[in-house]
Amino acid sequence: MSKKIIEELAEKITNSLPVRSRLAIIGDTGQVFHSTLTSEAKEAAEKIAKIGLPLWDVGDYQVKRLKNSQLLVYKITNRLALALDSIEREGVLILAAKKVASMFNNELNKLEELLEAAPTYEIEKPTLPPAPLKTEERKTPSIPPTSPVTPPPSAPPPTTLPSVKPAAKFETVNIPVLVDKSVLKKVKDKLVRSILELCDGSHTTSEIAKKLNIPRSRVLITLGNFSKAINYISGVRKVEE
Repeated sequence: MSKKIIEELAEKITNSLPVRSRLAIIGDTGQVFHSTLTSEAKEAAEKIAKIGLPLWDVGDYQVKRLKNSQLLVYKITNRLALALDSIEREGVLILAAKKVASMFNNELNKLEELLEAAPTYEIEKPTLPPAPLKTEERKTPSIPPTSPVTPPPSAPPPTTLPSVKPAAKFETVNIPVLVDKSVLKKVKDKLVRSILELCDGSHTTSEIAKKLNIPRSRVLITLGNFSKAINYISGVRKVEE
């Protein structure tokens, strides 16, 4: 990816921000393409982006309170996040990120296209054996006719095979697991407690949101607030068509 393109875009974004803020542009693997964040904010933003971006929709975000500031990680395209670190209030930072997403939509999408595409693998086609070589024709002595040859019985009519349904499609998903259950004793909010209790290794974030009848973003924000107590495992779900 061209460093010059990233630096120029980052400078434009910085100049357009309505608030004073340090910023970073981070990829969905946690790779930092540009950053003016402090080491504390950068480390937190990398972790949030790596866990959150594969799960979030564009426009989802997480806010983390740091020692002397607030950190916003905002999913700005399918594969990129914008991190803002400032002393401003949460609502101000969210509005600033939305403004950047609107003003620089084309530039950000072009930048995303420069991300290295994931390697693809093709199944090797089987090699057919070569056709057998023709052998020379050999003359055989004529055989006198014997008794008439009985024609073979006619072949039975072809059978119709039953139709086969297409195989079901599956996808890999991330499933949250509450590894430190002691945090439940400190939680007073009933909704937050319900979300954490469903982090049992059996429910995805979408399934938790559906079960509690709340937006998925609400689940993601809660899990972000308890990131030290949450781990993620891989699971498989059937793709609904």
